[in-house]
Amino acid sequence: MKLRYVLAAVLVWATGCSGGQLSAPAVEVTPGECEAIDPVRLQLPWMIQARSAGYIAARDLGYYADYCLDVELVEGGPGISSTQRLAGGKVDFAVARLPSALVTRDRGANLVHVAQIFQRPGTVVVALTDSEITQPYQFIDRRTAAWGDGHGYEILAAASAVGLDPSTDLDRLDHTSDIDAFGYREYDVAAMSFYHEYAQLLERNNPLTTTRFAPSDIHRIDLGELDIRFLEDGLWADGDRLDSDVLYRDVAVRVIAASLRGWVECRNHPDTCVDLVLDANSVNGPGHQRWQMTQVNNLIWPSPHRIGHLETSEWDHTLDLMMSLVDTSGEPILAAAPSGATTDAFLHRAWDLLEGIDLAGNDYVPGEGVITPGGN
Repeated sequence: MKLRYVLAAVLVWATGCSGGQLSAPAVEVTPGECEAIDPVRLQLPWMIQARSAGYIAARDLGYYADYCLDVELVEGGPGISSTQRLAGGKVDFAVARLPSALVTRDRGANLVHVAQIFQRPGTVVVALTDSEITQPYQFIDRRTAAWGDGHGYEILAAASAVGLDPSTDLDRLDHTSDIDAFGYREYDVAAMSFYHEYAQLLERNNPLTTTRFAPSDIHRIDLGELDIRFLEDGLWADGDRLDSDVLYRDVAVRVIAASLRGWVECRNHPDTCVDLVLDANSVNGPGHQRWQMTQVNNLIWPSPHRIGHLETSEWDHTLDLMMSLVDTSGEPILAAAPSGATTDAFLHRAWDLLEGIDLAGNDYVPGEGVITPGGN
């Protein structure tokens, strides 16, 4: 049954500090037909894939509609920054890794983190075994690359952790979407998503041997040993609109609630979500999406404090790493620490709307997944 939303109280949003406050309670829900349908554009971090399965499920299973929303999921891809699109007003909300969002904020955009979806990092730094690179100190004068938006910070952090200067010791750090370039040895070291590009490698033939890559062909640099981890996919909102627009604040609560329902569905019924992703015209095959759905669920569940919760210590850890980094030209990645960049006020209102739904998934057992030839 659809829901009719009534703004029961004006939402008071305090800016200038971490953790804005709302008056209680912000949204009253009563059964019935929607008095109005609110259009929303939600920017995805990449192209259609299981990484975004929860949002696809929320759209296609009617969860957004249940909260009186007409949500358009806007695909990302090579050269598209979800946070820059949000900052430019092209979308209403965005899914983004924390490092990328911090950089966009540092350039003057008022973006606010409203819910943390991934509770664990999914990025790996790898080298082909025949390169004999096993430790970051061996990155000196090597060609490094990062796939997607924001993965390069792991390479910079790993190099810095062992005393290298990225501005003089790294040959270069390219951003690319061509996974075959790594197989052809155009790069020596690469940062990539374990749930996507790493699997793409193992789905392919090694161009030098014409047989499929095996895990033994790829060495994973141990980032945990160096205490390197960055918070990844979270939901971001437009801070200026949170300040000035009562309806936008109300919509934010509903977007979060419906999105979390979508991710709960993908935890409970991953095969259903894989089918939804494939029906949404994913460029990757069913085997790849099944692998990715398993790995993405592992990054989210269990969420002991409930999905969407932002662990302050992990935010601070990511921020400390970002504040310590310089790029390959020697410039600091961030000029200053952010202020007022996150709030859990809207998340708590969303949790109120989801009473009775298991948002923690404490019984979730991480899966392993199977990588298939060609991702089929």
